[in-house]
Amino acid sequence: MNNQFFHDLDLIKGDTQQWQAYESETNTVVIAGPGSGKTRVLALKAVTLARVSIHSPQGLALISYSRETVRELKKRLKLYNYTPGNRDFIGTIHSFSLLHVIKPFGHLFPEYGIKYPLKLLPDEVEQQIYNATLAELGVERKYVSTAEINKQRTLSRAGKSGVKIFLSDLVARAAIIFEKKVLETEYLDYTALINFSAQMIQDQEFVRRSLRSRFPWLLIDEYQDLGKSLHEIVLELTLNAGIKLFAVGDMNQSIYGFTGGYPAFWKN
Repeated sequence: MNNQFFHDLDLIKGDTQQWQAYESETNTVVIAGPGSGKTRVLALKAVTLARVSIHSPQGLALISYSRETVRELKKRLKLYNYTPGNRDFIGTIHSFSLLHVIKPFGHLFPEYGIKYPLKLLPDEVEQQIYNATLAELGVERKYVSTAEINKQRTLSRAGKSGVKIFLSDLVARAAIIFEKKVLETEYLDYTALINFSAQMIQDQEFVRRSLRSRFPWLLIDEYQDLGKSLHEIVLELTLNAGIKLFAVGDMNQSIYGFTGGYPAFWKN
């Protein structure tokens, strides 16, 4: 902690709601628009937890959807003179799922059929699968896109969320075919990675307890962009594993809606 940290701390003391959020010791959601200072509050909270409340061998888990936002968070932590250690995770939800769920636990549960070594689906193979899916359905590209297929794959996840969003019968059928073809390869794509991670966290108490022992708090920026599968991961970790949540976002903005990110998840 340095002069910049305490300067910014004094700034949020002038805002009753920001200060109340910062001081919260329970699950907290900060909803505010662009330029409102919510990321500052998140970074201040993260540094305070890391310095005061989270002790080795536990670490800080600070997550966002995009690499750009993660870079901004790391810059702000550096501004506050906090350098993440080996026990901390500051990164995207995809990296979190890969490094802290799929890699350490996937091989323990062969029923999921995850193939090792892990390989991400190359673009050219994804294109081949997409073309084969269209051919099986007997439709042209203009009727269903890969973006719609992948959005449906994440929106179709079952779980605790009461949000139900359905695109169309055609997209739903395409998503089933596409997913089957992906899982027949030696690869995983980003959607399968998140879906497997969500399923494993939902099904396996051992995975939930292991994550709880490593990360007592889950801090999330731009929550509205995470999507249904990622929302289900958060619900399981907070409601079933006892990890505390501190999330910030803007209900009126979801720039990654093409991935299945909808502000409606805030309410569920």
